[in-house]
Amino acid sequence: MGPVEQHAKAGGRLRRGLLALLSVLVIAVSFTLATGSTTLPPGLPDVPDGRGDGGAATLDADLCPQKRAAIGHRAAFLVDLRKRLAPNGRSRPGELLEGLAAGLGKGDELTVFALSEYALAPRIPLGRLCKPFAPQAVARGTKALAAPSAAECGELPVRLPRALRDVAGGFCERRARLRDRVDDLANRQTAGTGNAYLVEALEETVAGFADAKQRTLYVFSDMFQQGDWYSHSQVEWRRWEFAHFLAQRENSLLAPLPAKAAALAVTPVEIFYLPRRSSTERSEVRARHQAFWTDYFATRALRPTFHDQLL
Repeated sequence: MGPVEQHAKAGGRLRRGLLALLSVLVIAVSFTLATGSTTLPPGLPDVPDGRGDGGAATLDADLCPQKRAAIGHRAAFLVDLRKRLAPNGRSRPGELLEGLAAGLGKGDELTVFALSEYALAPRIPLGRLCKPFAPQAVARGTKALAAPSAAECGELPVRLPRALRDVAGGFCERRARLRDRVDDLANRQTAGTGNAYLVEALEETVAGFADAKQRTLYVFSDMFQQGDWYSHSQVEWRRWEFAHFLAQRENSLLAPLPAKAAALAVTPVEIFYLPRRSSTERSEVRARHQAFWTDYFATRALRPTFHDQLL
């Protein structure tokens, strides 16, 4: 490699590093705006739940263990809310959020992000939930209810210990506020550039799982990458091939994909797939589109499952 090529390569690495730093700063500001604060109150003690699992952890403002190593299963929910999805106030993403929250075990974490139109900040944090109690401890003695989420945040047992009642109530309040935030955004008609840097948001989210022992990625989207370097809507659907995508990726600010999948436990990806009218609502187009994403996720040690959504 000659001196010109070496200089160009070094310059490219420097540019990616500076942009990555700028992205972190933008996301930090976004998180502050979304949550209203980045400071935490003094740590809250965990509560006994009758499981006999030993000492109590210290909880932060989101009722999550302050020590990240104490968090059990970590999940992220990436939601595409750029189009109006809830004309009647309650949204499908909000409904899915409640179901995911109900499925958390004690010490599990769920972080919710909204897809953005900015390459340097491709996702905006909406909120974070942790369940500081064992679901069976709260459900014990409750009336039989249709939905698990209702059993947790509905009528609690009269003899429930005060400390357990307090943290269960705190979790339910946080879940309700996050559901309201998602529903509110889903009820708005956004006016923007129409871009959706989905690949960038996915890779940023997966990178956040690097130290997680157990992890799951959830996505609610039409799965259209809409950026300046690649756009599904600008490529004829028969050309939605991974090889073509890789060639275009070289023009992006993203780091190269690994030559082979990382030697990590395969991370499940649950995709709540929203077909597009006059496009992926057709079975052959949808099959090609989902095959594209299956090939993409394979390079990241991710295993996708598609759940078609009908709105």
